[in-house]
Amino acid sequence: MPEASPPSRGPSKFLLAILTLGSLAVVVACLWDHPLGRWLFAAAAVTMPVAWMALGAGSGGRGISKRVAWSLGMVLGLYAATFAGLLWLAGVEGGGPRVGGLPVATVWMLLGLWIVPLAISTWAFVTTFDRHGLSPEELAALRSSAAEDEKVSSQEAAR
Repeated sequence: MPEASPPSRGPSKFLLAILTLGSLAVVVACLWDHPLGRWLFAAAAVTMPVAWMALGAGSGGRGISKRVAWSLGMVLGLYAATFAGLLWLAGVEGGGPRVGGLPVATVWMLLGLWIVPLAISTWAFVTTFDRHGLSPEELAALRSSAAEDEKVSSQEAAR
């Protein structure tokens, strides 16, 4: 029988605290009709997705590589700049100028919250894929376990 892998360290308490406080901040910001409520919502909306990504990237007990950490930092900075720009554009009458027929705030949001972060996170995943996949030893243990399970299943079916 293959050796069990060591238990993972579990999720970071810091990231879990960010997610908990972010959830509370979203609720407060939605109930608080004040300009500071918008900034509170923006702060939560910026940090929570990056915290979720960091939790996912750090799962499995291997930690986060420097390249992934830099990518998460770039996404956090991009989200912060996007939300700051959107909050600034909220005060512009008529939504500001148009780009390709869309208000500039819409284009800013599409680029800053969707297209560019997707490119950054894809780059980080592609460049670190080989380090975060199964090692040859783990793959051999998985294949051995699957073959053993198949053998047991065929013996039970024969009964």
